[in-house]
Order: sequence, then C-alpha cells, then structure tokens
Amino acid sequence: MPSKDVQPRVNAYLSFNQNFLKVIPYVILDEEMIKEVTEGKAEVQADTLSILFMISKSLAFKSTKYSYIKKIADSLPTNYDEPDIQLNRRLIMHKKDRGKVDHKGEWTTFGCVFKTIKDKNFESLRKANSSYKAWRATFVGEGSIDAGGPYRESLTNITDELQSACLPLLIKTQNHKNDHGLNRDCWTINPSSTSPSHLEMYKFLGALIGMAFRAGHVIDLKFPPIFWKKFIGDPITLDDLNGSDAYAVQAIKDLEKNKDSIPADMFEDAMNLTFTTQLSDGSTVPICEGGANRKVSYDDVAEYHRLVLKTRSEEGSRQMAKMREGFEIIFPMSILGILNWRDIEERVRGPSEISVTVLKSITEYSSCSADNEFVERFWRVFEEFTNDERSMFLKFVWGRARLPPSERIRDQNFKIYLMDSYKFTDHNIHFPEAHTCFFQLDLPRYTTDEACKSKILYAITACGEIDTDGSSYSYQGDGGNYDDSD
Repeated sequence: MPSKDVQPRVNAYLSFNQNFLKVIPYVILDEEMIKEVTEGKAEVQADTLSILFMISKSLAFKSTKYSYIKKIADSLPTNYDEPDIQLNRRLIMHKKDRGKVDHKGEWTTFGCVFKTIKDKNFESLRKANSSYKAWRATFVGEGSIDAGGPYRESLTNITDELQSACLPLLIKTQNHKNDHGLNRDCWTINPSSTSPSHLEMYKFLGALIGMAFRAGHVIDLKFPPIFWKKFIGDPITLDDLNGSDAYAVQAIKDLEKNKDSIPADMFEDAMNLTFTTQLSDGSTVPICEGGANRKVSYDDVAEYHRLVLKTRSEEGSRQMAKMREGFEIIFPMSILGILNWRDIEERVRGPSEISVTVLKSITEYSSCSADNEFVERFWRVFEEFTNDERSMFLKFVWGRARLPPSERIRDQNFKIYLMDSYKFTDHNIHFPEAHTCFFQLDLPRYTTDEACKSKILYAITACGEIDTDGSSYSYQGDGGNYDDSD
C-alpha cells in the first residue's frame, strides 16, 4: 500500500475508536443480538445502531474498551466489609486426603468463605480494586495476621480447590482426562451438580469471577474457550467443542466421512449409532426425544451433527445461569457484550505469561537500587525461570499465581529489600524471605548466580504455609487430632 494511503486509514481508525466510547451509552447489548451478529443474521437489522456496533466492535482497541469498563466499574457501589474467615488448612487437608467432597460448601476454603458471606448475597465481593480485601483470612495454627497476604493465599487456595476433586462444581474436560487435543489442563462445569446447594455455590463462583473482572483480584481458573463463550452468550461452533472434547468432534467428522464410503442402505447397521451423546462427566444423554432408541441413518447425519452441538452447547446451562447471576451482583453482565471471550479471560485470570519487563516496571527497591550487583543477579536469574517457576515465585512473594491485567498492574508494587551484609556470615547458604502482605522479597546477598537460583527455587517450591514457626501463638486452637467424624 502506498504510504500516502496509510495515514488516512490510520486517521479513520483513530476516529472510530474516539467515537466508539461516545456511542456505547446508546447501544442495547443482549445475548440474542450477539447471536444474530455472530451467526451471520445481522443483515436482517443492519440499519440498527446496536447491530452495526456489534459488527464493528472488533475494530476497537482493547484500551478503548477497557477504558469504558473502568468507567462503569468506577460508577458501581463498593462494599468495604471484610468479614473474618477462620481457615484450618490442616483440617481441610485431612478431609481432602480422605477423599471427602464438600457438596454443601461447609469445610473447604471455598466453603468457609461461601457460608460466611452468602447471607448478604456475596456483596462483600464488590471491591473497587485489588488493594481492598473481600474478607480477612486467619489460618488457624499458622500465626498469620491478614494485611493482604493470607487473603490472597486463601483466594489461591479457593482456585486450587475448585480445580480438584474436593469440590463438586468443576470437572476435568474430556481433553484433560484423555490427555488428548487442545487445552489439556482445563476444567469445566460438572453437569451432574444440580442440587440447590450446588447451584448456590455456582452463584458464589460467578460472584468471584465478577470480583476478579471488576477489581483485578485475579483467579487462575483454567477454563477452555467454550466455557467463556457460553458465559457471554456467544454461539458455539464445532471448533469450540474440539477445544474441550476432541474425541466427540472426531466422532462427528468420522460419521460424515463414512457417509461418503458406506452405501445408504447399509449405513444404519454399519454405524450402529443412536441419537445420544456423552457429556463432560461421561454420562450419556439423548439429543432428541426418544433418541436412545432412534438409530442414525444415512440421511440423519447432518441432523445428528446439529443436535450433538446443540446439546453440548446447552450442557450445564442451569449452572451457567447461576454463575451469571452471581457475576451480575458484582458487575453488569450486559456490558460484557463489547468484549470478546479472550478479553474476559485475561481480565479474570491475568496475562498467561509473567513478563519480567512488566514485573520490573512495578518494582521498588529498599536498601539498594536497580543497578545493585545483587539485584541485577536476581533479575538475571529470574529471567531464566520458566513461566511455571515465575508463577510459583509470585505465589511465594504475593500469594497469587499471575500478575493482574495491564490496567490493574499498579494497584500494588513489588518490593525488593536487600538484606544487610552483616545479617549472615555466608549469604549463599541462606534462603530468601517473603512478606506476602506487602508483595515483598527479602533478598540475601548471593555472590553467584548458581546460589541465587538454587536457593530461590527451593524456597518457592518448598514453602506451603504462612509463618509456621511453631510458636505458642501459631498453634493456638489447633491440636491437630482429627477423628473419623471430621
């Protein structure tokens, strides 16, 4: 493209983004409209402002959309309550080890917070930013005083519990179970969890997602794209299903392929397939009335394909509705219509990659400067860490596994405190210390990269509890003896 033609296009693009914000208040956003646009039916009402907006929203800069989200968030009511939550992690671990499942939300970290704040409809999760805690966490027997670190640690514990067998809300996707296809580390809604207690717990989960979205309290929930698209009401495609259940999609493709190679009069007997499909929990359900007794014929392949996709798209719809209800308590669902699923996932989970440059940009130094030799050694070593190791480091110093999204990155700075030279005779044999309440690392004066790397890696992998110093204060109220009724 000639350079003379570039500038007018750039100007038009910038003008569009400036006017994008002005138009939003006059646009009606709802799920049906989103479906019309994404399913290619928008031409029916192409003259309406809302439809035109939905068609063109992909042209808006992320920063433009996020500035509007921030404007909405700043206008919402904020709750300053911080209810006290007593968490006995030894008891929780004891129950987990015995294979217990917290079906009523009573004894897990998730359950303890849930039962404490549910009577006020989870309104304590309405926080303006991540510097405000939604509750005060006390870890029984661990000597913790919550100035932020134990709270963030409890939020990480909740995330870990949700993605485990001790809570009934989420299960591994088929791709995760089978170690096959895309997104092999993901979890999804358990279609079998439909009791009244389960649905209220899903509502709490939705409120947690809303808090993460609004305030930047990132929670690392590993959902596949199909989950996020269902959450915002986007239509589901076969590619989306493939991202969570590749075998199901392959079965559909094989069926269509066999249609070309098997004669019509032999197809039904050869395939021996009924109008049923398997859900994420392994249960088999009919995809139409009488489907368990109806065989798929040569002429039924397209209908079978459509009904399987429809059934899988609607899987967990009751649970998803409760999660949206919970989200709505914290942030209006309708506003999500200006975003795509990737935007929402990043705001909830934080960026997938932990950037050294970003972490450096929010770092403060105490008793040292950025060009100090020991600090430079730390950053040199940190750059060599894998992303998983960087995530463990963040949990060690902050109680979180990911950095917040870009617009929330400066809610709290990372601090490096260089230990005094006289504290140890040989700094190389000592471990770093962390203060999760203040997002702070106390760094020994390591004289080699090898010592720095080995001691930090050991610390971030071995440290699992807060302030377990064995003092009389720490173990007050927890004898550690649990009988079979616990």
